[in-house]
Parts: sequence; C-alpha cells; structure tokens
Amino acid sequence: MAMPITKNQASSSNAGENDTIQRLLPAEGSDEQSCLNTEVVRQQEEAEEQQSVVEERRVEALKMVEQWEKELRQQLAVMRAAANRADRPTHLPLIPPPFGDNLLVMKSSALPS
Repeated sequence: MAMPITKNQASSSNAGENDTIQRLLPAEGSDEQSCLNTEVVRQQEEAEEQQSVVEERRVEALKMVEQWEKELRQQLAVMRAAANRADRPTHLPLIPPPFGDNLLVMKSSALPS
C-alpha cells in the first residue's frame, strides 16, 4: 500500500512530478471526505432509529398511564358509591321509638333547676 503524499512532499518534488502529485492530492482528500460523509450518514441514520424507538416507547408509556388513570377513576367511583351507601341507613324503622323515651327527655329539660 502506498503512503499518502503530503503537501510538503508535493512541494519538494520537481515540476513534472509536482503536477502528478497535485492531481493525486485531491483524489486522496476526496476519498477521505467520502468516507467521512458515509460515516456521518450512518450515524445520522442510527440517531434517527434511536429517536424512533424512544418515541415509540413514549407513546406506549402514555397509553399505559391513560389506562391506569381510567382504572383508578373506576376504582374511585366504586369506592365513592360504597361510601354513599354506608352513610345512608339501609332500612327505615317502621315503628317510631316508644313515647316514653321522648317523654323522659322532655321531663328532664322541663324540671326547674
């Protein structure tokens, strides 16, 4: 494999060789630039792919959060309904309390102090 020619070497050559060397220098730079461009394109494609994966995961996580929120709201509604049922009497008394109990309360409050 031939060693790359530097600009210093190109300037130290004679006039005829100098033209040949100057023609080779841009070709070497062009190959190197092409390799660099290829690498940059590859890295950009990888970055875009990674960004796509991240976006898919974000959308998936949002869907999971929405599902959890829906389930929690349902559980909260069930708990509130149960709490409301517990606050209300399950049955109303059909027979009023005996008259005597009310009479004792009224008599004690009516007594002179």
